[in-house]
Amino acid sequence: MNSLKYLFYIIGLFLLTTCSENKGDKQGSEITSGEIEKISKSRGSQKNIIVYGSMECNHCHEFRRKLESKGISYEFRDVDENDAYFVELQNLIRSINYKGYVSYPVIKIDGEVFVNPDFSYVENKMYSDPG
Repeated sequence: MNSLKYLFYIIGLFLLTTCSENKGDKQGSEITSGEIEKISKSRGSQKNIIVYGSMECNHCHEFRRKLESKGISYEFRDVDENDAYFVELQNLIRSINYKGYVSYPVIKIDGEVFVNPDFSYVENKMYSDPG
């Protein structure tokens, strides 16, 4: 269990460092609600997104924060609190024949499953055309 805590600690430090480095980039670049609507319309309709993870997972919190800051709606399924969600997640992982270490969050976008993906990848998938 100590190795798991260490892993989350390392991920947390990485996220903290990344967030701290990017704070200066946002000065003077506020986006109005009209601009957000314009961007959303230009991207097309949003796909269905489900985030599987844990309330105890710092990476999950960061990923959800980014979704919310971009105005992307999603459903969060806490696999620690709901056994059905845990079983559902296990079945998803099996369905894609994933062989590596499963770390949170696991993202499902209109049936496609991604294990701990980069946020920009998910954001692009949200509005890309199928195929």
